[in-house]
Amino acid sequence: MTDEPMDVGASSARDEVRITAALTRRPAHAPDHEAEARTFGALARDLAADPRTALQRIADAAMRLCRADAAAVGIIESDGDGVQFRWHAAAGDFVPALMETTSVEGTPAGVALRSGVVELFERTDHAVDTRIGSPPHVHESLIAPWRIEGRAAGTLCVFAQHIDRQFDAEDARLLTGLADFASAAWQTVSALDTHVRVAAESSSERTVLRRQLSLAEEEERRRLARELHDEVGQHLAALGLGLQALSDVAPPGSDVDRRAAQLRGLTDTLGRELHALAVRLRPRALDDFGLEAALQSYAEEWARHSGIAVDLHARGPSTRLPPSAESAVYRIVQEALTNVARHSGAARAGVVLERRDGYIHLVVEDDGRGFDPERVAMPDADRSRRLGLVGMRERAALVGGTMDIESAPGKGTSVFVRFPVAGETTPRVRSVAADRSEQRADV
Repeated sequence: MTDEPMDVGASSARDEVRITAALTRRPAHAPDHEAEARTFGALARDLAADPRTALQRIADAAMRLCRADAAAVGIIESDGDGVQFRWHAAAGDFVPALMETTSVEGTPAGVALRSGVVELFERTDHAVDTRIGSPPHVHESLIAPWRIEGRAAGTLCVFAQHIDRQFDAEDARLLTGLADFASAAWQTVSALDTHVRVAAESSSERTVLRRQLSLAEEEERRRLARELHDEVGQHLAALGLGLQALSDVAPPGSDVDRRAAQLRGLTDTLGRELHALAVRLRPRALDDFGLEAALQSYAEEWARHSGIAVDLHARGPSTRLPPSAESAVYRIVQEALTNVARHSGAARAGVVLERRDGYIHLVVEDDGRGFDPERVAMPDADRSRRLGLVGMRERAALVGGTMDIESAPGKGTSVFVRFPVAGETTPRVRSVAADRSEQRADV
């Protein structure tokens, strides 16, 4: 094996040698497409559900897929003292000092960050060392850098502590894909932290900040949905094509052919789950075609899954609403129909959306078992229903609106939402009772 010189300005310590070229010379181990598909699908779901735990899950996944002894995620941070490097997640035998900062210069991580490609290192001195990229008794380290907006942002590293474990090109491919997830996770966490910090700085502007957070949440949902569809979806598509190519060269009816067909089925299932997850995060129809089209698509999908018939009626000007208003209406309808499916036992539901007199009027009704609104508001009531109603009311308030609920045991439920549309006039005043009576006529 030929040792390679380090990059100028990012040379490693004398006992760490870059041997990246060995990745192309070593025979690559056979890919485990089933494990890969399951892992990437699970990470996609975890990233959407709880971004703050995603980095740890990525480190765990990297150690498992690359058959490493340890793994870690490190991130570049800037502060008053300049550029620093900090470990944010670790898995396996190597447990670095998490959340402590240090310089990245002169380390394997620094080399990978400068080169922008996966780098492989061999350690010639196996003494305990706690520097970046150098876990105790490490034999080899494989480091994949990741970038944000073209700038080096962090690394995903796996480590082998035994001399008979050597990383190969297949490990490098897997690590690169996982590094893409690390980039998406860190951007999401950074955005969330930024908005939380802003909200804490000015308690006197809570309503304004909640509105900003709601907009930021929708923007993050939009970005995540597109990344899941465009980036992770491409990984699954490539995996499916590879499995098809494997079937094409395998004898028909052979074990390989049957196994490839099973894995293609799994890949297709993950693709459908990924698409459904992206739609739940942020339906593209809402951005591309508007609120009415998005609600129609959601209502049809909801009816198929819930088995409850739903009627949707929309009246008024066809011009687009402000993005914040469209998002508020969509999320309120989404939560209201979720409550219908979970709690009502209804056979039918209805949604009426009307735009008139400078206001949006929304009603969601069902013919289910109903409930006592005052009882549900109590602390010991069904938490999921109570939180759902609170969330709907808060979304209405963020766009300057109100929400009222009419329900009683055995008499179904009606949710009424009303809020002004910026820039539109209010030529006359109508009673709430008149609004509700007219809306009900269409349900």
